[in-house]
Amino acid sequence: MLAVAAGVKGLQIVLVGLNYERKDRFRTAVSINVWEAMDANHWWAQHGGEERRARRLLTSELARRLKEVAIHLEEAAWAPLVEEVEGMLPASSGMRVTGLLRLRKRVADAINYFHRLDRPRAEELATRLQVWRDRREAVGLPVDARYFRQSMDRRIVSLAGDAVGLLGALGLGIVGLMYHLVPHGVTRVAAARLDQPGRMTGAFNRILVGVPVYGMWYTASAVWGWHVFQPWVVLGGLVLLPVAGLVAVWFGRRLRTAGPIWLAEARLLGQRSRGRELRAERAALVTSLTDLAEEFPGTVGAQSRRWAVLRPPAWLMVSLTTLAVLAVAGVAAGWLMRDRPLEWWYSDAPALQRVEPEVMVRRVEADEHGFGRGD
Repeated sequence: MLAVAAGVKGLQIVLVGLNYERKDRFRTAVSINVWEAMDANHWWAQHGGEERRARRLLTSELARRLKEVAIHLEEAAWAPLVEEVEGMLPASSGMRVTGLLRLRKRVADAINYFHRLDRPRAEELATRLQVWRDRREAVGLPVDARYFRQSMDRRIVSLAGDAVGLLGALGLGIVGLMYHLVPHGVTRVAAARLDQPGRMTGAFNRILVGVPVYGMWYTASAVWGWHVFQPWVVLGGLVLLPVAGLVAVWFGRRLRTAGPIWLAEARLLGQRSRGRELRAERAALVTSLTDLAEEFPGTVGAQSRRWAVLRPPAWLMVSLTTLAVLAVAGVAAGWLMRDRPLEWWYSDAPALQRVEPEVMVRRVEADEHGFGRGD
């Protein structure tokens, strides 16, 4: 309203609701729910140009409309249960992402609707969700853990796949960690000195400091390597080392998040009755949530103009994986095709043209004498 009061014309306010398939996953899908634009000048005129009143009413209207485009529960005490609702759905396997995100929104809207019209039913369902969340957290599993969705055989296969993936990334991850320790430490220390209390500047400062620090580190490494190794080793390293750094970051995060889950699953192997109870309780809750959504008479996003689901392109992951594989294969192939694969340091042949003739004759005679004695 300050801009409108200052004379700005044609100001439009557009509300956008973002709902993620998995907020903690790379390349996760996101639904974008866009409400029709609001004319700020028209809103100002409707309220007689009174800035405080117009601002207060606009804030209330924006809050109301945001609830229409985002997944939320109106009861403040139930806000943490949104994560449970999102993690439990979809109710059946094979559901498309569009249907999944719409179902989550519909379930949340249904809970809000029945909270107004049939409060005991909504409160009973919310209580069951809270009890389920407490029991789930007590065993140390996330809401969308595969333990609740997969059979024992599939969980064993998934666990073996995780182990193979971590072991396969271990070597490259160690290389990336050791190489990037110095620039990472310098960036963290320097960026921390630039942080200002009360301001969210940490990420920006790390980028501001990290770009020149890492650039100088890679340049210095390339210049040094060019005088020690063959050119193909240097070029291969410049391609491989950034990938190794990303693998190191992935490895650390994966181990940090998956490790506690593996331990929790291992503990539940000796508590099969408890595990069966948790899975049965979760299945009953999913059924109750979907039944509630089917009874809900409203429509999702009725007032919004657009509902789209986007996912980052798959070619991004394919390109990064292909780049890493080609870099590793190129370095390995070049190394094996050398005359002496185990020669770590590259050195030129002796400059014979710089040796004095008399010195060369003495060396040859000494070599011939040594050969004659069998030395």
